[in-house]
Amino acid sequence: MAFTLASTWPAIPLGNVRKPDALMLLAAGMALWLLNHPYAGIWHDARIYTLLAVHWLNPIPFAADPWFHGGSADELSLFAPVYGTLIKWLGISAAAKLMTLVGGFAWAVATWLLSLTCFERRPAAFIFFALVSVPLTYCLGKPVFVLAESFVTARLFAIPLSIAGLVAAIGGRFRTGLVLQLLGMLFHPLMSVWGLLAVICLKLSDRVVVALAALTLGIVAVMFMNPADIAFLRIMDPEWQAAVKASAMVVFLDPWPKIAINDALWWFSVLLFAGHFGLLKLRRLYQVVCLISVLALLVSLITSYFLPVVFFLQAQFWRALWLAVLLGFVAAMDVGWLALKTGGSVGKGIAGLLVVTFLFRDWGGGLVLFLAFCVWSIKSRQILMLVENRTSVVARVAWMLVIGALACVLPDLLMDIWILFELPKASAQGLIENMVLMVSATFFYTVIPLLLWSCLTALKTGQRYAGIFAASVSGLFFLVGIGLWDQRSDLKRYEESRYHRGGNRDMFPGLIQPGKQVYWNGHVLRVWFDLGTSSYVSSEQAIGIVFSEVRMKEVKRRLERVLLKSREPLAEHPMLPDGVLLDARLSEIASWNRSPLNLHAYEKTELVTRAGLRSLCRDPQLDFVIDTMNLGGWSISEYTEMVRNKKITYYLYDCRKLPKGMGS
Repeated sequence: MAFTLASTWPAIPLGNVRKPDALMLLAAGMALWLLNHPYAGIWHDARIYTLLAVHWLNPIPFAADPWFHGGSADELSLFAPVYGTLIKWLGISAAAKLMTLVGGFAWAVATWLLSLTCFERRPAAFIFFALVSVPLTYCLGKPVFVLAESFVTARLFAIPLSIAGLVAAIGGRFRTGLVLQLLGMLFHPLMSVWGLLAVICLKLSDRVVVALAALTLGIVAVMFMNPADIAFLRIMDPEWQAAVKASAMVVFLDPWPKIAINDALWWFSVLLFAGHFGLLKLRRLYQVVCLISVLALLVSLITSYFLPVVFFLQAQFWRALWLAVLLGFVAAMDVGWLALKTGGSVGKGIAGLLVVTFLFRDWGGGLVLFLAFCVWSIKSRQILMLVENRTSVVARVAWMLVIGALACVLPDLLMDIWILFELPKASAQGLIENMVLMVSATFFYTVIPLLLWSCLTALKTGQRYAGIFAASVSGLFFLVGIGLWDQRSDLKRYEESRYHRGGNRDMFPGLIQPGKQVYWNGHVLRVWFDLGTSSYVSSEQAIGIVFSEVRMKEVKRRLERVLLKSREPLAEHPMLPDGVLLDARLSEIASWNRSPLNLHAYEKTELVTRAGLRSLCRDPQLDFVIDTMNLGGWSISEYTEMVRNKKITYYLYDCRKLPKGMGS
């Protein structure tokens, strides 16, 4: 007789939860988010989103910036107007900080709704505290993006809106769910489209869902026929493809056959498990999300390794994994809690299997969990034959798609199996040391949430003094979180204090007019937000080159000029052929174990030289160069500031007023 978990636990609508309890948990959860997601200022993608916002406010000063060559993504987004309006009212630094804080609050509210709507109070609090604490990454083997980010981006709002839409759909409010998903798409369509598909699929029958999956696979099959007359199936140009592969970490998956499939495999497996064992009202959602995310990963594998179709690469289907990670995490909590509630050795074994495979999901844990699901499926005949459960068709198709994805990375899978068998040979002392290190490094998002959850859920908050104590604990944690949240360095605080949407007037006053192009090595943010004008080029402007071939080529051309002519030591030999100089500099980049095609490796911190400045300024697009090198008599102005108790002087060079001649 097959083992079954407790059929369901009573899900309590949010409206039936005592409001003091619900608000207390929300405050505690927000405190945990603050503690585990410290604010580091405008960095990562926040740099580009802030540029888009100030460009929305006034596009003229940034019209010549390479980032806007080939169009801008903010034209279709609601994020830039919202962020830009806040910048107009508060300034760049304060607006970025407030938007990040509001985005964190939106994440806390969305996961709070998801947890309390679907589960009892104790498991709901446990799941909620875990979701606001644990940094869940959805990039295969790359900690580039996490679900709850702590810098200002459109994703901060698109993901919570999608979660809220899923909660509405689960509760039977399909139209509300649809509206929330569409609103999320106005912020970030590449993220919220997967939530929209999940909500739509929940409304459709299994046959229609499977038919849509088959249609997607049919389009992929047509891709292999390479029809030249279908515009949206155009193959990416080789030069563009090479630059994107080397410069963008997440557009193409890792070089075949090496890909971190085990991590994704764990999420798929736990979704399939929960599709049979989890909370009854969530089972179909688990299986639909598994089907969507596996299919999206399969398309990403094919376009990364075999057919680099521009449309699919720009759509970045791998982003569907955010939904698999989120619901997979909830599913693991769901099944694990039910297993412990059921009791017995089998229930404890399932809970233990989930914990151990999760901790080691990058080293064979995903494979172990998937094989366990396969064994159970074959033994109970849940996959091999159609049963009365209406979600079994979706589950079966999802299971087969997982097999297809594994077939694409079979060599890497065999390597994972070998590592799995080698793990027991590792010294027990080494494994224990790694576990201790893991626990100590994750103290704030493991130990602290567990202690807070144990304290708050053990109290009978309906009693007066217990309720006051619980509210005091939550409030205290919230105040501590607010106090510790801003972790910007002194240098970062100083630089951001100078950011103004119209540019500062105290640095080189009256000399750099808005719209002029400035090259300031390593300080592109100060060009954009301190000077308030266009940047000639920087490694940051190579972000997002997958969306514009025109921009990729222009940024590459400008970075090659910087690499070729303006830096030591080759700038001292301007008469050598350009090809010889460029090959030498690219070989130097390769010696740093970085790809010569990686545009982010082109910009270095060496000082400008006379010959290099002359060569760089031959580009009519460049107006000014700012550098700390004093080329005596060549600069038209200088600016001195104190940074970390150190005096730094910047010199301004006007490309139209350089001395004539070839002096070096």
